[in-house]
Amino acid sequence: MELRHLINKTGCDGESTSGSVRGTMFIGFTLALTSQNFAHKGSILKFEEIITDYSAKFNDRGEFLCGLNGTYAFFLHLVTRSSNANGAWIYKNNSPMTLVWQGGPRGTPGDASGSTSIVVDLYNGDTMSIRSYKDNLTVTDKTVWSGHLLSKLPNDNPVLVTTLENPVAGKDVTIRGRDILVNLRHANFSMAKDNFLCTKAGLYKVDIHSIMKSSVYNSVELFYNGKGLDKNLYRSVTWNSQIDYSSSSTAAVLSLSSLDTLSLKMRLQNDRTLSSSSIFAVYFLKNKAGKADFFCKSLETIGTYLTCPKSLNIFSPTGLFSIKSKGFYYFGIHLVSATRDTGVRIYKNEAPMTTAWLGAEWGTWMTASTSIVVDMDLGDHITFRKITSGLNVDHASIITGYKIDI
Repeated sequence: MELRHLINKTGCDGESTSGSVRGTMFIGFTLALTSQNFAHKGSILKFEEIITDYSAKFNDRGEFLCGLNGTYAFFLHLVTRSSNANGAWIYKNNSPMTLVWQGGPRGTPGDASGSTSIVVDLYNGDTMSIRSYKDNLTVTDKTVWSGHLLSKLPNDNPVLVTTLENPVAGKDVTIRGRDILVNLRHANFSMAKDNFLCTKAGLYKVDIHSIMKSSVYNSVELFYNGKGLDKNLYRSVTWNSQIDYSSSSTAAVLSLSSLDTLSLKMRLQNDRTLSSSSIFAVYFLKNKAGKADFFCKSLETIGTYLTCPKSLNIFSPTGLFSIKSKGFYYFGIHLVSATRDTGVRIYKNEAPMTTAWLGAEWGTWMTASTSIVVDMDLGDHITFRKITSGLNVDHASIITGYKIDI
């Protein structure tokens, strides 16, 4: 499939280089869609706009084609335009894996945002694709698909991806796993204790995607060794609006020791239904990481830029993440806001890359996410910038980043 460089969104040619430029084979990409309608259920979404591309291969159908055996992570950020509910699947070969669902804004048609992710082992010839959930999926040009190689095979790195059960009524109740989609290298998830048990110390990424119907706003929160994360640093919570099945996502990057546990809780007691398509993913990134190789922080605003309360020293006072070690990086944002029709862009230096877009008004609070896989040199920097000055950013908003070591 011929991919076009993204010029109109970044202000410069999309980055397309060999993944072996760093002396080791790397595969990664971030692609965008043109605004279009996919008329039929199961249509493959062809992402033809390159934002970044490092040795990724795609066939004529628009599927990612594996050419190097390894463990891969994929992230889908879907922005639709319709008054009707719809969504999209991430497929491995011809099997649906995880779903992003859009409840649709109430009233007149407008934009709606949602995200999902999956981590899988792929072998030469395997494919990954994005496919419409049902007929007449209309997407906007802010829809983004990112993916990258985590590690070559064979490896002993644990990976867990599970769907979630709707918990019993009550406040701060633990959420059980439902169907384990991926369990690699003896990732330990206890259905009895409802937690992930770390069996290999190292740096881990956590993705949470909740699809929930609630009579009021509700949230799913990540707990570490039975406790909520430090609220002065960040809280990994999804935030679902008061609507018929809305989507919300959050993430964390954590250094875990052997026997540490991770679990999820439903924070509010009110009437709610958590969809069985909700996802909890935990996966190993690397054995050790320097303080400048990863971050996970909640957000506040300083002028145009988003920065972090009690900021790590890798961030400048104006919100610049400066590269201390050159290589390939993943950056993501999960935005919670009450401001409609605006969002946050991720910039590499002065080039805009991808956008977390808050669409039409679903209620008071909305969520949006995006990501970028990008090659960074010493002196490069990443910033998260508001599109409009009036954007309100809630403390539950999260930015994450990590260096990808192959």
